[in-house]
Amino acid sequence: MESTTVELPMELVTEVLARLPVKSLLRFRCVCKSWKSLMSSRDFAHLHLARYHDDNDGNTSIFTLTREIDRWMLRSSHTFRKITTRCGRNQYDNDFKWPENYYTSAHSVNGLLLLSKSRWSEDPKLIRTEIMLCNPLIGKAHKVPTIQFCGTTLGLGFDPSNNDYKVVAIALFPSVSVHVYTFSTGAWRSISNYSEGIEYGRYSPSILIDGTMFWVINYYQKGSRMMSFDVKREVFDYIALPPDESTCWRHPVAYRKGVGLLDLDLFGSHSCRLWVMEKGQVSQTWNKLYTVDLQGACVPDIICFKKNGQLIFATSKEGVRLYDFETQHMKHLMESHSFYSRRSFVLKYCTLYKESLVLL
Repeated sequence: MESTTVELPMELVTEVLARLPVKSLLRFRCVCKSWKSLMSSRDFAHLHLARYHDDNDGNTSIFTLTREIDRWMLRSSHTFRKITTRCGRNQYDNDFKWPENYYTSAHSVNGLLLLSKSRWSEDPKLIRTEIMLCNPLIGKAHKVPTIQFCGTTLGLGFDPSNNDYKVVAIALFPSVSVHVYTFSTGAWRSISNYSEGIEYGRYSPSILIDGTMFWVINYYQKGSRMMSFDVKREVFDYIALPPDESTCWRHPVAYRKGVGLLDLDLFGSHSCRLWVMEKGQVSQTWNKLYTVDLQGACVPDIICFKKNGQLIFATSKEGVRLYDFETQHMKHLMESHSFYSRRSFVLKYCTLYKESLVLL
């Protein structure tokens, strides 16, 4: 009896592969040339983002980065245990030289990280900021053209309408200016229609929610407010914040798919207030959901919200903790003596991480 081989339609194969984790897809690239070509296409990377659901909150990955850039790993958002211990620098293309002393300047978007390094000089011609987009899980990186600015606030955005990524650079030196890098064109453009609200101040890291980026700007002796940027329309807007205290450190957060604000008392009660923005027909209002006693913890260096609303934060003394706002339960994930005992293991950045094939 002769055996027969049944060949599945490529459309069905594509749908099946798009539902698999990235690690499996990287192994399957060697099955045949057509699979390798498929998985390397931009369209398949976009389909995989839509089809692969890794958002079971107990299994969500946390990307962590230490002060030495070659020390990164994925951890479980539930237990904070290691999922992978690959060292970033040695996993990238052989012809790509990873610059040293990079620091992460934005959260992860669809598996991409934005890294940057600024170099200051009294000579304006020597001032520059080097920027890189990388996907650490697949070991790929993209060098963004260097810009001649310093003191730059950066943000990474995604425009789902045309499947494109943009880097927003707000430069404060030698003068205030705004620039946008579009991944599809590989070029920078200057934005001139921004408000006078973009000025010297302390900018928080950005967050991205539904195609809009958000920062909190703490102006020197002038309070603070939130700034938004529509990635598709490339338009800035400003949002008034609830009254703050002079000792508050303010941070925009993505809370249960909505825009949130954390107020952290720097020197007083060590309390934390969580606000959520509610959109009305005319303007936005803020609703205070929780006021939390951080139980004597210092001001967090690292903050990351899980999809279920639990807060992961780290300090230089207490290590890594998990806080549940609803139950008011605090859980230690990693003690300070094991996490901060050596400089090379000091946590510098963590964020929810979505597996993707972007840049493959």
